Amino acid sequence: MIGIARLWLGDDHLLAVHSTGYSEDYKRFYYGDIQAVITRKTNHGNIWTFVFGIVTAIFLLVTVTVSGVAAIVLGIWGGFFLLCLVINWLRGPTCVCHLRTAVQLERLPSLNRLRTARRAIQRIKAKVGEAQGAIPPEELQGRMQELVETFERSFADRKPNAAADYPARPASGPLGGPPRHYNGRAHLVLFSMCLADVPVTIVDLLLNTRWADALGAALLGATTISAILALVKQRNSDVTAALKVLPWIVLGCLGLSLVSGSIYGFWLSIQGKGTIPQLLSARDDPVVFAMSVVSTAIMLILGMVGLVLLRAFRLETQMPMPTSSSPSGKSVDEV
Repeated sequence: MIGIARLWLGDDHLLAVHSTGYSEDYKRFYYGDIQAVITRKTNHGNIWTFVFGIVTAIFLLVTVTVSGVAAIVLGIWGGFFLLCLVINWLRGPTCVCHLRTAVQLERLPSLNRLRTARRAIQRIKAKVGEAQGAIPPEELQGRMQELVETFERSFADRKPNAAADYPARPASGPLGGPPRHYNGRAHLVLFSMCLADVPVTIVDLLLNTRWADALGAALLGATTISAILALVKQRNSDVTAALKVLPWIVLGCLGLSLVSGSIYGFWLSIQGKGTIPQLLSARDDPVVFAMSVVSTAIMLILGMVGLVLLRAFRLETQMPMPTSSSPSGKSVDEV
């Protein structure tokens, strides 16, 4: 489910809370049962930095080429994405964190930044040390090796439709059965359509012909159909919540783009600024140009983010996690 994940330190247990705004799920981990906290550095933060940097550069470059209302709108959007880039960079590298007990391996989604995870692990270690006492160094080394081997086996033996570690995946399918596995092919088509909006928009701005308009309309229809197919395919499947929400966002953005264009055309007709063409041209109208650039930038972000999430989902359901000796940055902390 989509929501906010938090982690609380109690006197005798660790409390993981997942809130959706209308409901909350609680999981308690008593300090005496915790065996290890496992962190693995990821490159998701670098990917977001790259995406925000590209989008910011696009907006700023386009802003200096226009004037008036279009320059103001594009400048505001460029500043917004620049702020997102700075915030993402200041938060530091990203990571995935799991908590290990004798009976389960639970992901802690609230610890998704390496700096925050390390601070939290130090505090958890102190609590676990009070509850379990000190461990001799030789026993500590043997237990760490055993935990690494157990961690590797748990991912190597995982079936493609397993969803135990990720609360974002549905706990059951129709009629209470397990969720079916879905390879994400419809989502791949959808995200490819989103990325295709960039060259189509460039062609439309350069040529400004009826053929370019027809190509844009065809892409709009194909993207809408792809989003609907993705919604159908992802139902009762093991797709993560982040992937499930993206088709809805795409449909919302397409609808908002159509509504905003219609409202602007209606406003022009009320203002009486002469004969309004049947299709407002982005080359001739700065407001339409600004809306076109914003819409294309949003489609670019959704397409890139969607492909990254889809790749992570496929790797998670088809391949085991890298070992602790790999260069992926995983570390196992015995607590």
